[in-house]
Amino acid sequence: MSNLKHRYTAFRYPEDLWAKAKEKAARQRRSFGGYILTLLDKDLAERPLEQQNGER
Repeated sequence: MSNLKHRYTAFRYPEDLWAKAKEKAARQRRSFGGYILTLLDKDLAERPLEQQNGER
């Protein structure tokens, strides 16, 4: 990941979606948090920086 400071936040989520993500992380033998961070990092890395900054 980049040199950004890490600040952990809470967010709302549908419970069924959370359960599916936990199952997929377990199948890949990954921690749940690591799995979610990888998904976010992959999604954001695919978008141009200008687009990311303009959507705040």
